[in-house]
Amino acid sequence: MNEITDEIESESHVQTKKPQATSSDNMLSVLQGRQDMYTKALATAKSNGDATKARRLERQLKVHNSIFN
Repeated sequence: MNEITDEIESESHVQTKKPQATSSDNMLSVLQGRQDMYTKALATAKSNGDATKARRLERQLKVHNSIFN
């Protein structure tokens, strides 16, 4: 029984992989893309007269810009 348990434990250690780190260039492009999406969504919400959505998007964009800059 111990032999089976040891084999299972050793297999589980082999299957475990560490997540790959994201490069800073990739992260920067993701953040820039999100900023563009927030800006476009905000413009759309304002043009559609959706004040509630516009305020929410303005807050999100403000938070994003404070982190991004």
